[in-house]
Amino acid sequence: MDIIRENIILIILILGGAISQWLKARGEATQNQGPDFDPAEIEEMIEQAEQRQSRPAVPPPLPQATISPAPAMRRKSRTEESAPAVTSFDTSDELARQQQIAEKLKEAKRTRGAREMSESLSPRTRATIDRPPVTGGSLKSRLGSRHELRQAFVLKEILEKPIGLR
Repeated sequence: MDIIRENIILIILILGGAISQWLKARGEATQNQGPDFDPAEIEEMIEQAEQRQSRPAVPPPLPQATISPAPAMRRKSRTEESAPAVTSFDTSDELARQQQIAEKLKEAKRTRGAREMSESLSPRTRATIDRPPVTGGSLKSRLGSRHELRQAFVLKEILEKPIGLR
């Protein structure tokens, strides 16, 4: 009795393993069994089903659209009657105002960027950047300027065929 009490956990594990093995073997045995139907019985059931459904399968008719009468006309309210009909909208004033705002914004960004850049650069570097762009002369002299070189790359990207069409 003392041996059973001392090793109760081990005995429970062994019993659990044995039960699981028995259940597994039982399940495999039921899976390996063939169908309980005889092929002759299956054929007979198919014939009986065909006899019950002697007509061919026809899909149901499509639903027909019905036209409902038009809803009654509602009266216009006073606010709808007094409001003028807008036929066109003059956008030239608005576009001019937006253009002025865009120019002011560009100027503000340019002055702020130039101020921040000039404060962070040495005097020698500031002198080379502040140099006006070369407008005439040979191509070699024009591309010697950092500003002209940058402008050439921008123009190349603008005038070139789009990347998606290359």
